[in-house]
Amino acid sequence: MDGGAPSRREIRFEVQDDAEQHGKGPDATGPGTTGPSTGGPDGAGPHDTGPGGTGRDRARSNDAAGATESSLSSDPTVDLTPARRPYSGSAAGAPAFTDGQLIADRYRIEAFLARGGMGEVYRAHDLDLEVTVALKTIRPDTASDPDALRSLKREVLLARSVSHRNVCRIYDIGTHHAKDGSIWFLSMEHVAGETLSERIRRAARLSPEDTLAIARQLADALDAAHAVGVVHRDFKSGNVLLTEGAAGPRAVVTDFGLARVTPTAPGNRGTDPDSEVHAIAGTPAYMAPEQVLGQPVGPAADLYALGIVLFEMLSGRLPFGGATALEIAGARLLAAPPDLPDADPRWNAAVQRLLARAPSDRFATAGDAIRAIEGRLVDPRVLHSLPAERDVFVGREGEIAAIAAGFENGGRLVSLLGPGGMGKTRLARRYATGSLAR
Repeated sequence: MDGGAPSRREIRFEVQDDAEQHGKGPDATGPGTTGPSTGGPDGAGPHDTGPGGTGRDRARSNDAAGATESSLSSDPTVDLTPARRPYSGSAAGAPAFTDGQLIADRYRIEAFLARGGMGEVYRAHDLDLEVTVALKTIRPDTASDPDALRSLKREVLLARSVSHRNVCRIYDIGTHHAKDGSIWFLSMEHVAGETLSERIRRAARLSPEDTLAIARQLADALDAAHAVGVVHRDFKSGNVLLTEGAAGPRAVVTDFGLARVTPTAPGNRGTDPDSEVHAIAGTPAYMAPEQVLGQPVGPAADLYALGIVLFEMLSGRLPFGGATALEIAGARLLAAPPDLPDADPRWNAAVQRLLARAPSDRFATAGDAIRAIEGRLVDPRVLHSLPAERDVFVGREGEIAAIAAGFENGGRLVSLLGPGGMGKTRLARRYATGSLAR
C-alpha cells in the first residue's frame, strides 16, 4: 500500500458495519439507506429503512469484514481516521428517540429505522408541512467537534444545491435539546422502496435492459451533482434507492457529500502535514485507487464507483475481493479488473474504462459512459482524448464565455495568454469538455 502514497502519511482502515448490501427482504426505505430492515415496532414484516442506517450496531473487525470476489457476503464501510468508532447510540444501545416523541418542536417520531456509521435513522412526521420525512442523527463525536460540524454544515449547504429527481434531497439541519444534551440531526426526503443492493441480491443479477434503465438515472444524478461541485465519495449500490412507478423503477442516490465529514483525529490538529493521518471515509469495495491512496478525490472517483456498481448489477458480484478491508481496497492497486462475464462488448469496454486506475483514463462524465454503452458517444466530427476531470471546476465563467465568443465570431484559433500557473491549460480543457455537448 506504499506505492504512490504521500511520504510519512499513515492510512488506517477501520471497518464500520455496513450491512446494507446484505439485508433481508424488500423494505420501504428512506434516503441514504445502508442497512437491512430493522423492523417496525412489532418487529415483523417489511419495514422502512432510512438514510445512512446499517440495521446493526455492532462493529466488525477488519479480519471479518472482507468481501470475496464471488460473494456479496460483506460490504464494510471504512473510515481511515484514527479513534473513530461506529456509532452505537446510548450506553444501553437503545435509540436516542422513541416512537411518538416530539423532536425540535416540529417532528413527531413514527419509527426507528436503522443505525449506521453516521448515527441513527428515523421516520418522522413534519408537523409544519404535514409530510413524512427521514431524520438522521449526527454522531456525538462529529457534533462535538467544531471542525467536523462546520464541515458538515458546509456539505449540507452544498448538497442542498443539487435539485434532481434522482438525488435524495436534504432539507435542513437541526438540533433537539434534551435533558442530557443536544442532538444534531438532518431532515431528508423519505423515499419508499428497496436499495439497489437488495434488488441485486434478490435477482442474483440484472438484465442488461434493466441495468441500463437504472444506470441512466444514476449517471444523471452524478452529473447533476458534479455540475454544482458536489462529489459523493461513497457511491455504492447500498446508497441507491429504487421506488416503483408507472414508468418503471425510479433510482434515487442518497448521502451526497456526507462521506467526507469526519471528526478531526485527536492529537492530529496543527501537525506537520507530511506526517498527518488522512481522514477519508468510504467503502473498500467501491473506492477509487486515488481514494485508497489518500490522494485528492473528485468526480472521477464517483465514476470509478459507478463502474463497480454496473459490474455488480450485471454479474451479481464485485470485481475485487479479499479477506480483509485492506485487501479489498488494495486489490485494485495490484490487479486489473476482470472482464464482465458473457457481456456485450460495449458494456465491458465501458465498465473497463470506468475502472481505469488513472482518473484521467476514465470517462469525462457519467453520461459519457452511458452514451458509450448505447453506441452514441463519439460524434464522427469530434474525436477527442480529453482526460476526465479529477476535481470540480467552479468559477471563471466569464473567461469560458470569452473563449466561446472567440470561436463563435469566426475564429479558428484562440490563444490563452498569461503567466505560468494561472490555470490556462485547465481552462482550455474545461472549455473543450463543455464544447463536446454542443
